[in-house]
Amino acid sequence: MKSEQIQNLIESLSPRMAETKPEAEARVEKAKAYCAEHGKNRMARLIKGDLSGIQMFIYNVNRAEDVDGGAAKRLRGRSFYVSAACLAFSTELLANLDLPTCCRLSWSGGKFLLMVPESDGLADRVWEWKEGIDYWLWGEVWGDLFLNLAISHPYSVDEVDRKYIAISHDLQNQLELGKLRKFESTLSEEIYVAVGAGAAVYHDRVFENNYVEECHSCNHLPRVGESHLEGQKVNLCRICNDHEKIGSFPRLPTHPFVVCRTEATQAEEELWKEKGVKFHDTWIVLCDDPIPPDAERVPAFSPELYQPGEEKRKMAELCDVCTLIPSQRIKGKMNCLDDRLATRFHCLAALANEKQDTKGNKKIAVMAGDMDHLSVVMNAVPGVTLKQAVTLGELIYHFFTVDMIKRLKTYELYLAYSGGDDFVVIGAWDRVVEFAAELSERWEEMLPEGARLTFSAGLQITNPQYPIYEGIDSAQRLLKNAKEEGRNRIDVMGIVMEWERFRKALKEAKWLKDQVRDASVLDGPITIGFLYRMYDIWREYDEKWRKERDPVGLRYISQLTTHIQRNVKDTLGGNEVKAWLQPLLNPSDEKLLPHFRFILDWVVLMKRK
Repeated sequence: MKSEQIQNLIESLSPRMAETKPEAEARVEKAKAYCAEHGKNRMARLIKGDLSGIQMFIYNVNRAEDVDGGAAKRLRGRSFYVSAACLAFSTELLANLDLPTCCRLSWSGGKFLLMVPESDGLADRVWEWKEGIDYWLWGEVWGDLFLNLAISHPYSVDEVDRKYIAISHDLQNQLELGKLRKFESTLSEEIYVAVGAGAAVYHDRVFENNYVEECHSCNHLPRVGESHLEGQKVNLCRICNDHEKIGSFPRLPTHPFVVCRTEATQAEEELWKEKGVKFHDTWIVLCDDPIPPDAERVPAFSPELYQPGEEKRKMAELCDVCTLIPSQRIKGKMNCLDDRLATRFHCLAALANEKQDTKGNKKIAVMAGDMDHLSVVMNAVPGVTLKQAVTLGELIYHFFTVDMIKRLKTYELYLAYSGGDDFVVIGAWDRVVEFAAELSERWEEMLPEGARLTFSAGLQITNPQYPIYEGIDSAQRLLKNAKEEGRNRIDVMGIVMEWERFRKALKEAKWLKDQVRDASVLDGPITIGFLYRMYDIWREYDEKWRKERDPVGLRYISQLTTHIQRNVKDTLGGNEVKAWLQPLLNPSDEKLLPHFRFILDWVVLMKRK
């Protein structure tokens, strides 16, 4: 890919997100103008921040019965916490350097990029501030999160644009080295952590001497125990309690606008602390209407299960098919009716197959997505300028946050995390599958012809009672497998398909579902039992022939032929089913065999009672 193709890509994405391109370009120009005016000899530096440990930190949330649920709230709270931390750190660093926010070129997920004017002692001030952040992160989350920082050499303002790729390489190398030296200065001293029942020394955490019992959610930090404050759960640590509180903010899932203030400014404006989160010496405060002009948007979304006055829909359509056992269901109804937001995974599962006559399986799905080779595009394409890199990054961030959230509302899905180029979505399994198909199609429609900027995904279907961190971990492994299989693909429960084939397979699955005979399709040419038998025949092909090339596996052909002849009706619809199944009789078929198992799973899940 060349710089001209990057520009074509920017121009192609811009019309769908009209305000993003001019805002990003104006931000770069303002930063360059400020650095040219205030920088020593018109020189400037780029500072890149990268918060590492994000995925492990966010998804380390367990469903513990003795803390009365709340896993979904803690997950949402942690996701917001990480995104807000990145904004807070970048704002605080600029304030520490006495610089305006126009010097922040971008921030998304766990990354930020600053362009600052050169001055005497600049680097020393940056690293001194960074050391304070290291101490704070170590004491706050015991090193689960680490702010990695890189600072470039000074360049003239024009050189920063012209030599951006070389500068970007240097910054990236610094970040990689920094990952190998996490908390290097911090670890050399004894760090006390004021959590739990008192002051716990990290040494005690390692050697289990006089250590407070671990949190029942993250299984890492000490639980607050009997020293808990009002409203805190005794079996959770202070951090998990805080994150559950954050996830419970009524405005957070639907109105995630925040202002970032230093401690002094926050006090002057009398912003409410109960609506904010403190990071080191900086507050992130959730906004009420009217939204201040300097407010930033942090991606977060949870679906509303019902609108005000629609309680009957809630009780009749969702709670009657609730996946909780009876004793939990009573308590679940009480909690859900107090909160219209889908803060519990069993509520999301109840939405599965909601509009069908058959109930289907009440499961949830976790979808993890990530851009392919984005770092190569942003940091290695010759001739790419700073303005192009920032603008493209902002366009991608906008698509996978603001634009994607609009679609999440349609499907009533839950955004667990969005970092701009990677995301995790949770919801009713059939809706997540539909969402994946629409998202991939919309992305491809936006790209210019010949563009090779793609994304991959992994999709895991699971029960709502299954530990959510395990479901997310499985989705992440499937995502990794999709990338290893060639990228621009989705792996659904071990079945890897290119996006176009996946969308085609989903259409075929919907057609096949309408051929299954039941109360809603009285004249269907096949039964659900026919599909169950197909699993055994498929297993013969997949395990013996496809994987081992054992000729015994070719017996599936005769088994399938007999199965079709005996169990598919000789009607117009039956003949269509027979013609559709015909490619399966060819062991080297590339038309239906590769994704047939996905079709089979989808139909059975939709039809199972």
